[in-house]
Amino acid sequence: YSPEFTKVTPTGKDTSSVNIKGLVQTGTPTFEGGNPLVPIDETVVATFEDGSTEKVIPGEGTYTISPDGTVTFTPEADFVGKGTGVTIVRKDKNGTPVTASYRPTVVDPSTGHDTASTGAKGQPQVATPTFEGHIDSTVPPTFEDGSTTMIVPGEGSYTIDKDGKITFTPEPDFVGTAKGLVVKRLDMYGNVVTARYTPTVLGQTQVSDATSEGLKGQTQTGKPSFTGDVDLTVPPTFEDGTTEKVVPGEGTYVISPDGTVTFTPEADFVGQAKGVKVIRKDRNGNIISGFYTP
Repeated sequence: YSPEFTKVTPTGKDTSSVNIKGLVQTGTPTFEGGNPLVPIDETVVATFEDGSTEKVIPGEGTYTISPDGTVTFTPEADFVGKGTGVTIVRKDKNGTPVTASYRPTVVDPSTGHDTASTGAKGQPQVATPTFEGHIDSTVPPTFEDGSTTMIVPGEGSYTIDKDGKITFTPEPDFVGTAKGLVVKRLDMYGNVVTARYTPTVLGQTQVSDATSEGLKGQTQTGKPSFTGDVDLTVPPTFEDGTTEKVVPGEGTYVISPDGTVTFTPEADFVGQAKGVKVIRKDRNGNIISGFYTP
């Protein structure tokens, strides 16, 4: 009787991974016995080629391996590129060693660019935040909470379509810069990438100058008219921010909180005065002005 022995050779399959700068990556090479009767020996822990379970590569990062062969790569903070990788060793039930490699790649993170829009009171606005890098085009964009419609009380409603275009419909009386919202996308590695959209609604104001006429030595009043989206929380003033102005050879002007200007002429003044500029602010924070001329 002469037995024959057939060589059994286990095999290993390399693996790789990709993720963005600064994030931990993992990979698990696979191993198979050369014969069903001689499987990989799961009682023998996986190691790197030199028998260690941790390997530090300066300028790149740290590799560690768990008993089941899963490799964890922690890149250095600034490392970008293809890692050197590591070789993993396992053994089958005959004690025959087999190797496979794991190689990570670190890429720059994807970025989102904020956007804004401006429009008239009561009119819808549209805008599309842009994203650069490894964006997963198969996953449609959403708002931060995963929704595609959002209502912000006192501001308006937002919707986003599959292409990332946002439509903002302001409430009828809303004026100013809205709080806006965050748009969320995913990169190809499952990481969240965000950008903010901020709309501004412009109000409308109308201004009418005022004049008055009176006798010499008599006090006069006048009130420039400001209508529309005027910020009533900001009191009117003269151009220099004061509420009283003395014009030599002419007289004294005083403005009240409601915008009424009182002119007290000098005793001998006769004629049309130079007048004063009255300023207010609209609900967008812009300065609006009107004139009073006695």
